[in-house]
Amino acid sequence: MKFGHHLKTSLYPEWTFYYLAYDELKHELKTQIRGGIGVWNEDNEVSFVESLEKELDKVYDFQTVKSGEINRRILHCEKVIQDIIESKTATEDDYIGIEEELSMIIADVHDLAKFTRLNYSGFLKIIKKHDVRNIISIDFIVSSFHIRQFRLSLIMFRTAPFSYKF
Repeated sequence: MKFGHHLKTSLYPEWTFYYLAYDELKHELKTQIRGGIGVWNEDNEVSFVESLEKELDKVYDFQTVKSGEINRRILHCEKVIQDIIESKTATEDDYIGIEEELSMIIADVHDLAKFTRLNYSGFLKIIKKHDVRNIISIDFIVSSFHIRQFRLSLIMFRTAPFSYKF
């Protein structure tokens, strides 16, 4: 199965806009190579890396916002649980309410983890397409510094969202 199709069928519909624009990046790669008659140059590299960085920022910003929301909800639940424990008048409904909220948090954590995996895989795949389709020359090796910097940013993206404090 093609990754673009896999991404479209696996994404969480409410977050569609925030996913990596994989097909657009793939199209940009094909267009720049055809437009330059098969030659990849510094301008192509800079343009492509700018597009990658824009997509990474979009995905990372969304992920940061969502993980912040989840953390705030966890802290709120922790406070509610403490109040229930300290309360002498807690009812079964109080426990059911907090259980439902915790279940929704768990589902959101699952959705965010899936979001992260899909986007991370997409970034790796589009970079691989970039590397495979480009003719290696001395100039390209020098210009590939931009892609190496982007890869470092991607590594930071991969590790940052999993710093939840439970």
